[in-house]
Amino acid sequence: AWADAVSGAIRRGYGWPATPGSESFSRIDNDGDDESLGAMDAAVAAIPTAARLCVVSQPYGAVQKWLRCVPSTVLRAATDAPRMLRDLRMLQQYVARPTTLRIDRNGSALTDVAVVEALVAFAGDTLESLSVAETLVPSTLAASLFASLPSLTRVALTGTGAATADNVATVAASCGDRLRHLDVCESGRSVTAGAVEAVAARCAALRRIDLTSTAVTEDAFAALSQGCPRLETLVLRAVGGRIAGDAIVAAAGRLTQLTHLDASCNWTAVGDT
Repeated sequence: AWADAVSGAIRRGYGWPATPGSESFSRIDNDGDDESLGAMDAAVAAIPTAARLCVVSQPYGAVQKWLRCVPSTVLRAATDAPRMLRDLRMLQQYVARPTTLRIDRNGSALTDVAVVEALVAFAGDTLESLSVAETLVPSTLAASLFASLPSLTRVALTGTGAATADNVATVAASCGDRLRHLDVCESGRSVTAGAVEAVAARCAALRRIDLTSTAVTEDAFAALSQGCPRLETLVLRAVGGRIAGDAIVAAAGRLTQLTHLDASCNWTAVGDT
């Protein structure tokens, strides 16, 4: 009875306001997908202990095994491979049919083959959205990881260690026309023009891309605007002025479904439109 009560309280949320910067899965997409289904209350997801308690409470309560979206707070303490391996096995035990997983600031935990295999085992064939931020992802393991996730449509590889040219090219090759959203911002210029061109060549159904602080060039941008005609959201913040304002405007004219363009923080006359 106590376990049932705890599970019900966590599922409903405590009624606290979410802390600034806390994770919320409510409508992060702009294509009608709603990740709030099967997600923790934002106030629960903001606290690692509460988030992990939510995971192990899944077999209890009037509504059981409802969790589909796993916030990064569940895994945030796992900065080494052994801890990450234990945590992923815990997730596999308690969370059925996950659709969203976020990994943030987990150091070198994903550099171990056993950890990547455990992640794939947990994700199964249902994971649609994977976000990895400020976590080292070796290109050799990225290849096996993304090739083993057949339902991925949304990928975020952001920050040092995750957003690399090789990893972006791997995502493009593995996801292809399934990919709808790609976020590779804040790469420290590690995401090169060649990586962007690989996306343009393979991901024709892409709807949203964030290239903030990448090394995208004008030629790569032109290829993207031609190869991904369904783009609705395009973010080109702080790309160092390598794309002229008139080139951005011309590309926007070709993208007939584009509804949001952000080219701010550049040395061009184009801003957030």
